[in-house]
Amino acid sequence: MKNFITSTLLLLALLLPATATAYDFEVDGIYYNINGNEATVTKGDADYVGDVTIPSTVTYRNKTYPVTAIGDGAFYFCTGMTGVTIPNSVYTIGFEAFYGCSRLTDVIIPNSVTTIGEVAFWGCTSLTSITIPNSVTIIGNGAFYNTAWYNNQSDGLIYAGLVAYNYKGTMPTNTNITLRDGTLSIASNAFEYCTGLTSISIPNSVTTIGDYAFSSCTGLASVTIPNSVTTIGRNAFAGCRSLTNVDIPNSVTSIYAGTFSDCSGLTNVNIPNSITTIGGGAFANCSGLTSVTIPNSVTTIGGEAFKYCNSLKHVFCYITDPSAITMGDDVFRQQDQDISGRILHVPNGTADAYQADWHWFPFFERIVEMGHVYGDVNGDDEVNIADVNVVIDVVLGGDNAAADVNGDGEVNIADVNTVIDVILRDYNALDITGGWYSEYAVDEYGRYDIPEEIAVYFTFYRNKTGYYSYTGNEGIDELIALRWKLEGKRLYIWYNDGDYEELYCTIDENGYLLMSLDEEFKNYTAYRRIWHRNNAAIDRKAQRQDNGSSVIKSVSRAIKERIKTED
Repeated sequence: MKNFITSTLLLLALLLPATATAYDFEVDGIYYNINGNEATVTKGDADYVGDVTIPSTVTYRNKTYPVTAIGDGAFYFCTGMTGVTIPNSVYTIGFEAFYGCSRLTDVIIPNSVTTIGEVAFWGCTSLTSITIPNSVTIIGNGAFYNTAWYNNQSDGLIYAGLVAYNYKGTMPTNTNITLRDGTLSIASNAFEYCTGLTSISIPNSVTTIGDYAFSSCTGLASVTIPNSVTTIGRNAFAGCRSLTNVDIPNSVTSIYAGTFSDCSGLTNVNIPNSITTIGGGAFANCSGLTSVTIPNSVTTIGGEAFKYCNSLKHVFCYITDPSAITMGDDVFRQQDQDISGRILHVPNGTADAYQADWHWFPFFERIVEMGHVYGDVNGDDEVNIADVNVVIDVVLGGDNAAADVNGDGEVNIADVNTVIDVILRDYNALDITGGWYSEYAVDEYGRYDIPEEIAVYFTFYRNKTGYYSYTGNEGIDELIALRWKLEGKRLYIWYNDGDYEELYCTIDENGYLLMSLDEEFKNYTAYRRIWHRNNAAIDRKAQRQDNGSSVIKSVSRAIKERIKTED
């Protein structure tokens, strides 16, 4: 059986007996602490022996208290105790509550109990029978480890009531698990170090994923978290290096410390607007993460939350007042502190506030304000040829600050191409900029010309819709370069591995760009989108009529009409 109990936990267990006991009062041989108007069973001066019956209420100094909890270490190492009766008033069994009660043979947990703490029954070696009610939703790490009940279980996934408690034994490679319908939670450390786990199906009944539940499941490539889940624990998916995408449901309000740390395969994260807290190191060391979206609902970001996410180039932050949130240190620190190409996208009118906040500005090369719709230059909430024309007007001498679409401080052909990219690929501010651009000649007088030869480059990252598009080109396997001659010459598509595809390309009498698989252009199309999906071939259509062709035709016509050499 895998050893999922940490050395720290063991050390705490060994040290507990040396800790002085403290209690508020004792009645009939049972010791209690007062918590407000409730009483908790605790450890006292003498060990408990024989059969112990815990009452549902206890009276002290003329006041009656309901007994609602069995406290941490209450019966710790009471080796003389042979039985226990737990009343229906108790809802919590604490950390190490029955640790080392080696003569305890059976326990009936009443249906009032919802939580069983870490190592609560550890070392109860004679405990062969445990009744766990459906009310229990939280079971801590190692709660039943080294009990006769656990040791007698067969290898595989063990359920404790309606809780997926622990996977016992060594999991075979390429294991896919479907949890039972009606499962309420996944216990802490339930699948920790199950490297053979590749996918898990979680039913819509699960509300809690415990701490370290899938930690170091290095083969886990697919998981869907249903909207029923409200809590994802600390380090729940830490070290799941094969995960490429995780959708956090709107039912979750906090991402705890280390939840997705060391998930090096994650490339894009969209945090829902239900989230108020991003814990310390929540996404630390996610080395493949290229884009993250932070909603305005976030009020706290813990230290090092995105530390050493060295591929992170775009952060879309919708927080309108950065000074109003609580932030830890080094939230976005990179390992080599190379912030080149890293852009922070912020709401309109907030760039100065972010620039003045030391939690943000040292970690980004540029801070760019977002419009309502990215690429919407004229403010009509649409991105179309009208926006291209506005940018071209500025290039030719007009004035419009919104024309600096890519936020580099200049208005030039790069901004034209950015708007065109938005039109051709139909993305919004969440889908990140980049991908398509072409280089145009500029003569000594600063005039733009359409050259005979145009180079177009595509690089890709996996975005929230599952497609790839990325502005960088260093070390990206999916880099594609396209080059064509505009007068009936061929179009070649090259891949990094040296392979290529061949098309024919021409500009027709109306100035439209046509691409074809045959030299006679009996069938042709214009690309509305060109993308790479899971390293598959380029997605294209060759047909006589294509609805998507109208977009690129309009763009081509606009460029030829508005940008031309002046004699």
